[in-house]
Amino acid sequence: MMKGILSVVMACCALVASAGVETALKQARSVHLFYSPLADKAMEARGTVTVTETQDQSYFAILCFDRGYCGIQDLGHGQHIFIFSVWEPGDSHDFSARQEAVAPDRRVRVLSVGPTTKASRFGGEGTGGKTMTPFDWKVGEPVSAEIKTESDDEEGWTKYTCRARLGDGPWQDIAVLSTLGECKGLGSIYSFVEDFRRNYKSATVSRRAEFKDFATKGLGPSRWIPATSAVFSADSTQTMSIDAGATSAGAFFLQTGGDTKNEHVPLWGQVTLPSVSRD
Repeated sequence: MMKGILSVVMACCALVASAGVETALKQARSVHLFYSPLADKAMEARGTVTVTETQDQSYFAILCFDRGYCGIQDLGHGQHIFIFSVWEPGDSHDFSARQEAVAPDRRVRVLSVGPTTKASRFGGEGTGGKTMTPFDWKVGEPVSAEIKTESDDEEGWTKYTCRARLGDGPWQDIAVLSTLGECKGLGSIYSFVEDFRRNYKSATVSRRAEFKDFATKGLGPSRWIPATSAVFSADSTQTMSIDAGATSAGAFFLQTGGDTKNEHVPLWGQVTLPSVSRD
């Protein structure tokens, strides 16, 4: 009987390993930067991304927080957009979550949107509300974003305000979304780069972006606290074609896919900007 159990366990392990190898062949690994220090109970966050290498169906998240995220996506064929999403209560990693299963009175509320922004709902990765805005960003051009959270007028709800801009252009109002739950600040602040194409070819090409001027602000008249370091992390995809580090110009960077080599900071290591590096 024990031999039979061992055979089943070994077969399962082989299937898991095979699935891991297959995933690594199929897609580039998602990579993240978790910033510090952060303001005590951060209520506002800002940062800038400059994409230096992109591929179709790549997403460059600028500001991710406990209940949502915003960033820019390359849809392919020259189409670029800005995405801002907020989750409803529940497991944001529930890939079976159905948007229609959420009662109408518990759904994310769209309080306002920019003139070119379209709002909708999403499921399959938790549930919530999302907005998509045409955004003509280009490789080498900085894109900045700001997120602000505060209690909604209705008790027990929290609203998030997002705006963005291209280069030194004017700030654009993206949207104000409100979700059920007490306002507890933004929580962790991080950025990531993700491959959404996942067609085997996408794992053979690289994506790279630089992240700069990240800062958070607490309640009241508190000052902006700049992020001077970040922890480099990644999802479970079994490949080391990933890298992170700091540039001489004082930016963090993330790279994944293709011929990328982990040459600068080891996975789960800390990236420190040059201006605050220690001898």
